[in-house]
Amino acid sequence: GLWHGAGWNFLAWGLLHGAFHVIEKCWHNVKKKLEVVADLPNRSIMLDIVRRISVFVSVDIAWIFFRASGLKSAIGILNKCFFEISIDNFARDIFFSLNLSVGEIFVGILLIMLLFATDILRERNIRISAFLARKPAVLRWFCYIMILLILTIVEMRRCGIAASNFIYMQF
Repeated sequence: GLWHGAGWNFLAWGLLHGAFHVIEKCWHNVKKKLEVVADLPNRSIMLDIVRRISVFVSVDIAWIFFRASGLKSAIGILNKCFFEISIDNFARDIFFSLNLSVGEIFVGILLIMLLFATDILRERNIRISAFLARKPAVLRWFCYIMILLILTIVEMRRCGIAASNFIYMQF
């Protein structure tokens, strides 16, 4: 963590990633025992879903430490995330305080779902290119054009953000 800056938040970020790695190794052993005891299939879909969500949330929590201005700020953000949140202001506090439009929020959620779907397909040895090759040309080209359109929109949005928002500009 200290490679990225001389702050306690970067040390905490590195320690969290190390702790997550140790937890993952321990979980692998526990999972094998659970599969035997509970007579679960070798690749339980439910355990895969729990694993994916826990990894996603854990890494997101660690990134709070990386991006925060200091350790106190990171702990304050986590405190607000876990203890000061209510259903009433969830959308306002989480989404709209980032100055994102409803469309941008929708695209973000869609991209996260696409990321999960791609990972699941990869683990099941389903190649998207081979899948698309068996489809009609119209469907293939529709998919290619949609991918290019999404990448173009994302890139245009990114270019509109000031360079001062680039995370390494503070070093």
